[in-house]
Amino acid sequence: MTYLISDIHAEYDLFMRLLDRIKFSDSDVLISCGDPILTPLKGFKDSDNDSTNLS
Repeated sequence: MTYLISDIHAEYDLFMRLLDRIKFSDSDVLISCGDPILTPLKGFKDSDNDSTNLS
């Protein structure tokens, strides 16, 4: 099966839950159409203002 997704916005946990829900497997194809890391990433800091916003 081929899946198309966009606007993940660094929501890794929700993205992984989605893959589990659809039972994504090695035989499937996933196409990501942008915005995978537009919002803050866990564990990353901006040294100028001590926020996690990378944009």
